[in-house]
Amino acid sequence: MNKFEDKKEAARWVFAVLISFFVCTGLAWLIPHLYKKTGQLVFYLLDVWYNDSLSVVIFFLIAVVLGSYVFEKKEKRGSLKSTLRIFFVIALVYVFFVNIFGVSRRYEDVLIDGKSPSKFVYKHNIFMDVIAGKTKLKEIPVENISTDISSYSISSRRSTSSYISYYVIFNIDNKKYSSYESRGLSVCIDNLIDNKDTLLIEYYPHTGIIKSVDGINKNDIHELAGYAGRVENEVIKEQQRIEQESIKKEEEEREKSATEYTVLSSSIGKNFAEIEAMLSEKKIPPTYEIVYISSKMYETNTIAFYDDDIVYVVKDNLSEDLIPIPRIVEGMTKEQIINILTEAGFSYECDESECDSHGRNRLHTKGHANGEYVPRQHKVWFSVDK
Repeated sequence: MNKFEDKKEAARWVFAVLISFFVCTGLAWLIPHLYKKTGQLVFYLLDVWYNDSLSVVIFFLIAVVLGSYVFEKKEKRGSLKSTLRIFFVIALVYVFFVNIFGVSRRYEDVLIDGKSPSKFVYKHNIFMDVIAGKTKLKEIPVENISTDISSYSISSRRSTSSYISYYVIFNIDNKKYSSYESRGLSVCIDNLIDNKDTLLIEYYPHTGIIKSVDGINKNDIHELAGYAGRVENEVIKEQQRIEQESIKKEEEEREKSATEYTVLSSSIGKNFAEIEAMLSEKKIPPTYEIVYISSKMYETNTIAFYDDDIVYVVKDNLSEDLIPIPRIVEGMTKEQIINILTEAGFSYECDESECDSHGRNRLHTKGHANGEYVPRQHKVWFSVDK
């Protein structure tokens, strides 16, 4: 064989390899595209096969056929049948060997009934779903649904390429599935999980591969994204409505509370029944506590004192529960004030102020003026410097 023939044969094999490369690249795009467009699970099965073993087989098959037969001169063609027999034996051994191991890194987080399958088990389950052609439809609480991603890289002699796989994980009937899905579906499900209580999932029972979500085909990402957006908008509108109602209710409550305080604080000496009727007419529900006291200073059933949402109503005139606040002046210590109030018959409440202008543990402010008549049942408040 001369140099010209050597170059010609080398060119023939280069051409065969290039055609094999373009065919395999085209199939790598075409098969998932057909699955996306048709939703037929058989194309997903072909895609899984192609990714982890068939692509290599098809590449060398095309190269062998083209290099050994199609581009060879008739007088130099060998026996194609014997060549193919040897090739298919090698291919079968290769495919068998590859498929006894776990799934490739693209599908490494796939789970079927809570277990990570081998390549063969994964393909077998997909095949069973293809043959049966049946799906299950279940309403699944969103707390039983999640998404996940895993990153992996493929290295060659010259470079390293990084990839990301997306998964939808759900628990149903005491089984856990993790299905390899598209990024678009993962994003839409994340959105729906944030805005719904349950999702209607249609899935294949052997693999957990999702077919539809809330009645929308998973491959129709445009429609699914629009649906997820509408659900989110409805939730936002409902939240805004609830917030507006809550703000309105709070404003009404503040207004009623202010009105109640205004009415009661100016009701000393007035008939309690009339005050209650006035508040009822204004549709203000009572939030105050009623304490009945004895007093000779007011008629029975009148309001004698109001403070801290407590209304003191005179029940009889047999004794006197209204007593004057004893003399408490600036400079007195906490202990001195307590003794004075206790001796006068009052209980007390004392707070500490961060201010130090009056002296540590000395009177800062008080709740009532000296000599003011207050029910003995009332807790007298004051504060001292800390």
